[in-house]
Amino acid sequence: MSKAASEDLITNISILPVLFGIPIAVLAALVYIMSNSFTTSSQPHFHACVVIYAVASFLELASEPLYVRAQNQMRFELRVQAEGSAVVTKTLVTVAMLVAAPSDWALVSFATGQAVYGLTVLTLYWCAYGRASRFLLKKVSVSSPGKCVLCL
Repeated sequence: MSKAASEDLITNISILPVLFGIPIAVLAALVYIMSNSFTTSSQPHFHACVVIYAVASFLELASEPLYVRAQNQMRFELRVQAEGSAVVTKTLVTVAMLVAAPSDWALVSFATGQAVYGLTVLTLYWCAYGRASRFLLKKVSVSSPGKCVLCL
């Protein structure tokens, strides 16, 4: 298999969590919002938090192909930088909101921290790979002696 075909195949596989994860996250958020569980939906700003967590999951899922690319290229320093920075920004935002906002905004503070985590990871991976990234599946032809196998 050629190097280009191998990279296309890895990219295709890395896009699968995005393709399956985003609809699942949206469906889970809708089901959770529509649930009539008194203990959860009675929390202040509950519905906004579910939406923020859904956005956070979208951001993290969007960074997945870039993460796989970094791992495939053995750019471990990029992963450490992205995830380390994301943890620090998540912590700072969460603590700042917990200190500055009224106590009924605590749930929003944690949701916002998670969204900032996802945004930070996506931003740092995007800065590393930028326009060279593609999020579309590409047809890959893999041949072996005596037969040809097509993979998506």
